[in-house]
Amino acid sequence: MQFMSRMLLLRAPPLRGMALRTYSSVPPTQTPTPTPPMTPPSRPQPVPPQPQPLPSHQAAPPPPPPPKSKHALLYSDIFPPMFRVLAYSTATYFALHLAWTYLRNEEEARAQDAEITELREAIRTARSV
Repeated sequence: MQFMSRMLLLRAPPLRGMALRTYSSVPPTQTPTPTPPMTPPSRPQPVPPQPQPLPSHQAAPPPPPPPKSKHALLYSDIFPPMFRVLAYSTATYFALHLAWTYLRNEEEARAQDAEITELREAIRTARSV
């Protein structure tokens, strides 16, 4: 081994100045590409916590709810629309009754005014004779 390294040193051309001969795969006409500068290592991203699996006694889905009884169905599906209809019809009735009362009072007031003017005219004609 020492013999081989001595042989290589003897065959090597003499060095001129500070230049050292390098052996690489890049031909001497091409310049090697510069390596990028080293960047500081980045922090590892935190891993989000994984949800824990449920215990075996909680893993099964809950059983379906029992069907509603006819009594509960009556209160939940029939009565609310009936109450709404009752409320709307009652509000409509009272609004129409109020309008009717207002119009009746106006008509009676006009009739009374007409009767009062007739009686005043009758009194004027009786006094003038």
